[in-house]
Amino acid sequence: MTRPDDPLRIPIAIRAYTESPNKEPVGTLASADITASPWTVVFDTETAIDAAQRFRFGFYQIRYRDCLREEGIFYDDNTIPADEEMQIRDFARSRNLALLTVAEFRTDVFLKYGYTRGGTIVGFNLPFDISRIAIRHSPARRSMRGGFSFELTRNADDPRVRIKHLSPKSAIIDFAKPGEQDTPRGMRKRGFRVPVNRGHFVDCKTTAAALLSRRFSLRSLSACLGTPTQKHNTDEHGSLSADYLDYARADTQVTWECYINLHGRYAAHHLSRPIDRLLSEASIGKAYIQAMGIKPFLGCNPQFPRKYFGEIFSAFYGGRAEVRNRRVIREVTYCDFKSMYPTVNSLMGLWEFVIADGLVIEETTAKTQAFLAKVTLTDLQRPECWKKLCTLVRITPDEDIFPVRAAYNGLTNTIGLNRLTAPSPLWLTLADCIVSKLLTGRCPRIEKAQTYHPGPRQSELAAIRILGKSDFTIDPNTDDFFTRLI
Repeated sequence: MTRPDDPLRIPIAIRAYTESPNKEPVGTLASADITASPWTVVFDTETAIDAAQRFRFGFYQIRYRDCLREEGIFYDDNTIPADEEMQIRDFARSRNLALLTVAEFRTDVFLKYGYTRGGTIVGFNLPFDISRIAIRHSPARRSMRGGFSFELTRNADDPRVRIKHLSPKSAIIDFAKPGEQDTPRGMRKRGFRVPVNRGHFVDCKTTAAALLSRRFSLRSLSACLGTPTQKHNTDEHGSLSADYLDYARADTQVTWECYINLHGRYAAHHLSRPIDRLLSEASIGKAYIQAMGIKPFLGCNPQFPRKYFGEIFSAFYGGRAEVRNRRVIREVTYCDFKSMYPTVNSLMGLWEFVIADGLVIEETTAKTQAFLAKVTLTDLQRPECWKKLCTLVRITPDEDIFPVRAAYNGLTNTIGLNRLTAPSPLWLTLADCIVSKLLTGRCPRIEKAQTYHPGPRQSELAAIRILGKSDFTIDPNTDDFFTRLI
C-alpha cells in the first residue's frame, strides 16, 4: 500500500479460507454431540486475597435431576494452616457436609460425575474456578489453540480441561481427549468411532449474558432472577469463620438456583441445542436457524468450489468506524447502529441466500461497470438499488479509497479507509467501490465482476414460534427472518 503523501510501502493483510487436510468442513457432517446425563455438579471456590489468589477451599453439590444427593466442602490439605483445617472440619460436621481434599474432589466428584457419568458441571465464572483446582496448566492445542489446558490429575488416562476465552462474557470449555484410546482397535478396524466425550459445562455468567443481554455478577444475577436464596454479604474476606463459611456455602446454592431459572428460560424457546452450547445471543439465533430446518451451505453443496470462498473471504472486512469530524462541535442525529447489520441484510435480500439450496454465480463485468458509472447517492436511498449489491469485483487499486487491513502501528492489524494503490488485484465488494466513487469522484476500474444469485429454496423448511408464542411465528418460506424478528 502506498500513500500519496508518503511513498512508504506497507504490507496489507486479507482474509483467507482454509480447510484442515483430511477433515470434513463444518456443515457437511451431522453433529455427534453426547447428551448430558441427569447428574449435575455445582461448585464454587474461595481463594486467598493476595495477587496469586491461591485456592483455599470450596463447596459443591451433587444432584440427580433436582434431587440433592451430596453436599460438601473441599480444601487444599497441603497449604491450609492446621487451625483453619480444624475450623473446616468442625463446620462440615456441624452442617452434615461431606469433607474432601481438593485431590479427592477432582477425582471423586469433578471427573467421576462430570466426565465418567456424563453430568453437567455448573458454576459462575467457571474458567476461574477450574483454574484454581488444577495442578498445572499449559497452552491448549488444535481447535482450542490460544486457550489453556488444565491438568487435574497425574493419571494420563484422565482428561484435561481446555478453556478458550471468546470474549469477557464467554469461553469454550471442554474435556481434552485423554491418553487412553476412546475407540478400541477392533472397532477402528471395522470403521466405527466412539465420539470424544467433551463434557458439558454451564457457566451461569455466560448463559445469563446470552439470555438476558447483560453482564452480571452472581449478586446482581440472583437479584435479577429473584432466586429464593440471595448472595450473602460479608466483610470477612481473607479470614475464616463459621459466618464466612456459611457465606461461601450459600454461593453454591445461589448458583444452582440461577442455573435452574436460566434453564427454564432457555427451555421456553423450545430449541434442540443443549444449554451447555449456549455461548452468546448468536447461539440462540443459530439454534432458531437450525429449528427452521435450514441446512448449512456446505451441507447442501459439499462440492462447492473452494476458490470462491477465498474470493468472498478476502473481500470481507467486517465492522469499522471512520471518524471524519474529530473534536469538532456538530449537530448530530443519534442512530441505532445495532440495527445496521439486519437492515443491510434485509435491504440486500440476503435471507434468500440463507434458505437457498446453493447459489448461482454470474459473470457481470460490463453490467457492473455500467451500474457503477451511473449510481448516485440518491439511488442508494431507494431500497430496490440494494438488491443489486450482491456482487464482488476484482480491482487493481490505483489511488482508490478502500478498506485496508494493515499494521498501522507496526504491531497489530486494524482496518482503515485509505487511498490504496496495489501492484496486484484484490477482490472487493461492489458496495466498497461505490463508496470509493462517492469519496473520490471517479470510478474504480473493474477487471472482473461476479454477481451472486440464490438457488432454489431448501425443501424441508419449517415455521417456528419465538418463545413458543403463536403471535411470534416466523415462516422461512414467506418471512424475511431479519425483518420479522426485529
